[in-house]
Amino acid sequence: VKSILYTVVIAFRAGGRAPDIIDYAASFIAEIRAFEEIKESRLAQYIYIIIVACIAFAVSAVVMTLMLSYISEMGQAPIQAGINIEYLFSVYFYAALLIIAFSSIAIGRSLRGYTPLAIYYAFIMILITSLIFILGPMFIKF
Repeated sequence: VKSILYTVVIAFRAGGRAPDIIDYAASFIAEIRAFEEIKESRLAQYIYIIIVACIAFAVSAVVMTLMLSYISEMGQAPIQAGINIEYLFSVYFYAALLIIAFSSIAIGRSLRGYTPLAIYYAFIMILITSLIFILGPMFIKF
């Protein structure tokens, strides 16, 4: 927008036709706004995909830990008995937090164009993921 206004000022100084220049600048600004609206509506879908992917990782981590806890109970082989379920569960949780950090930065910076929004999306995803990891151990025997 600044470059358009700068162009209008230069055109006025050069003796250009003012109404034509203003009409052209107005139509150009309207096209830029329409493009921004289309871009935001198209990119909004990717925000939901990223959030669902983070939730899917958390759920799959809980399910995997649940399956491994049952396997370690049933088996008496050295490999099966050596699975530390609590350690594995914490590794999954920290991996989920790392994924959330990068995902929220990607949402805030790339998709929304404002990096501080990453804190908002990180808060939402950490809350959901924490609930999944808090409710998950109800089914896991440590």
